[in-house]
Amino acid sequence: MHTPTWRYLVLERQWPLAYASGIEIDADGTLTLARMPALDDVLTDPLPPVPGLEGPVGIGVDACGTLYIADAASHTIRRVDSCDGQVTSLGCIAGPGADPGQLDTPRGVIVGPRGALYVADSGNARVQLFDLATGQLRGVWGEPADPALASLPGHFVQPWDLAADRRNMVYVADPGSLGTDGKWSGGRVQRFTPDGVVDLAFSNALGAQAPAPSAPAGVVIASLTANDPAADRLLVLDRQPPRLLAYTLAGEFDPIATARWAQVVGDTDLPTGIAHANGVLYVGDAATGRVALFDDAGNFLGFATGTESVAGIALDCHGRLTVHPGGGGAVRCSLGLPTYADCGTFLIGPIDAPGDPTKWQRLALQCDALPDETHLRIYTLTSDTLDGAPGNVPNLPATCGAVVSPAPIDADDPAPAPLDAWRAAPWDATDLLALNVPAQYLWIAGTLSGNGNDTAAIRQLRLSYDERGWLQFLPALYSRDDVSRTFLERALAAFEGVLGAESKLIDDLPLLFDAAAVPDAAPHATWLDWLASWVDARPDESWPDETRRGVAAGAFRAHAWRGTRESLRELVKLYAGITPFIEEPAVQAGLWSLGATALGVDSALAGAAPQGAALGTTAIVDRSHLIAPQDWGEPAYADLAHHFVVRVYGAELPLEGGLARVRSVIDREKPAHTTYDLCTIDASMRVGAQARTGIDTIVAGKPMATLLGNGWEMGADSVLSASVDDRRVGARIGVGAKVGVEATVT
Repeated sequence: MHTPTWRYLVLERQWPLAYASGIEIDADGTLTLARMPALDDVLTDPLPPVPGLEGPVGIGVDACGTLYIADAASHTIRRVDSCDGQVTSLGCIAGPGADPGQLDTPRGVIVGPRGALYVADSGNARVQLFDLATGQLRGVWGEPADPALASLPGHFVQPWDLAADRRNMVYVADPGSLGTDGKWSGGRVQRFTPDGVVDLAFSNALGAQAPAPSAPAGVVIASLTANDPAADRLLVLDRQPPRLLAYTLAGEFDPIATARWAQVVGDTDLPTGIAHANGVLYVGDAATGRVALFDDAGNFLGFATGTESVAGIALDCHGRLTVHPGGGGAVRCSLGLPTYADCGTFLIGPIDAPGDPTKWQRLALQCDALPDETHLRIYTLTSDTLDGAPGNVPNLPATCGAVVSPAPIDADDPAPAPLDAWRAAPWDATDLLALNVPAQYLWIAGTLSGNGNDTAAIRQLRLSYDERGWLQFLPALYSRDDVSRTFLERALAAFEGVLGAESKLIDDLPLLFDAAAVPDAAPHATWLDWLASWVDARPDESWPDETRRGVAAGAFRAHAWRGTRESLRELVKLYAGITPFIEEPAVQAGLWSLGATALGVDSALAGAAPQGAALGTTAIVDRSHLIAPQDWGEPAYADLAHHFVVRVYGAELPLEGGLARVRSVIDREKPAHTTYDLCTIDASMRVGAQARTGIDTIVAGKPMATLLGNGWEMGADSVLSASVDDRRVGARIGVGAKVGVEATVT
């Protein structure tokens, strides 16, 4: 058997990516530049600056998209209506102050369980709960700033951020206090029930972990699997040192999830906000004033555009990003318009194939047409040692905005690239040769760039290896010299790329005769109709793909039944979408004989005497005719032979052209010598149409008790029972009723 010398790299909509930055994979497996939120929508007037404010200031979002913004300068909460964008302050909250209902430098805000607004009242070292419907205070967790109580369970130093999980448990991040030496102390994450009861088991488990957060500035619940609560993780932004830590909701450290986002926070970053939704992690950085995006594999996607300062971030119910500037700026929101990262890089590999060494040859990318100001470039590398194990991965040949050393070998260099060296393909080339020396492993890298509004889209990559190509069809003389062979291989490969579609069509010719494999989509939508015409099948273009292919595949068997009642019923059902009832009166007819059949019910008189005509007796001028002896009895069936009746429910017919469609199918498929009647079965009584309850129609109920002699009239208001055994209706005189005596007819 022939062993394939090619493979497709995208299997089940997944690429074998070893690394990606600024790149994302759509649900259909298309590789594009990462989509970035553009923060173009200004929601509020500039917020007053807060001198000396450090750390996050949060935003809460309810199920309808209404935003609740902590205004640390005014010590209040602002509400941004999701419908008209009107900004108002919550009336029952006033500050600054330490009384219940008053705030001092509010930070974290979430819309939590039971329709309550949870506010991290940082300056008062407490969390306050307000009713969303009325604005009234529901509860207070912790006490106004009291250093003596700060270390006790359920108390705080300065709560900064809040989060809630699917079980309505609330998490509070408290970084503790910052000493004069620049060190934080007393920081911790606590978990509470919706009633404010602290979960000591969680606190003990989290504190016993290594590493444990020492100065947690932000918390968020990351749903790594939509339908699996056990896959949820608590992500904690720690400030000492700057890092992101992942824990299970039981408080156990998750090193795998933590390692995924190891590059989220760097040594010079100042994290102020974190959010997670739809497989994307958003991290706000106060040092740069930007929001960075990462996927669930830890790959960096890019930065949101339109920000100058970041003190808090949130995602609304539509997945739109909202950024709180902290002070001295306006809250901004993304409009959901498609914008993309300016540049992205990816690394695919290692790709291994049978044979050692493997002669890697041609890469054919299935791409959409490149929009203006968008570009792509592919690089290839072969190796016998870089097998993809940790630490055994090649460096990228190019990154966005960075010079890589050593530089990849240029595409114009005629010599094959040596082992472990990158070879660059021409810019925007989608059909290219892997001009590298043969080796066991192949690595493929790529760079995509755009103008922020468009992106290149790579849907598939076909890789060929160890093929003789078209050189095998030339005389052996052309293969003797290494220089001429290399040139011819490349030149013929270029022609093969141009004529590849025609060559593939010839190779795939057997597929065109298989109803399950023949193309039936643009630009080859007529191939299935062409195959069906070979067996006189007529797939309708409005049918789903499965039905169209099934009709073509089953046409040969269906022809064996063509012209029968069963075939006609199935064809009407297929083409008209309705199941008919087909009757043949001749099958039910019979000669009339006394005592055996009922005239007018299951038999009829013939139009002429079946025994022929005798002059002067049974023969009548213009009404009798002579028949041969072998045709005796034929007149009794002459009106019914070769005739059938088709009945369909009128209620099942489409509103327009339904009956005409049924008739066209019957005319096309019935035997040519037959005639038929097409009848609709309509409702004889229909409430509101042919019948009006209470006017000309009465719906009967259970018979009422009938008393003889009380004004009831026999035959009008009551009936006599039909038999002794049937007394359910009426009465039988002498049995069920006695004349002159009060009786009930049952």
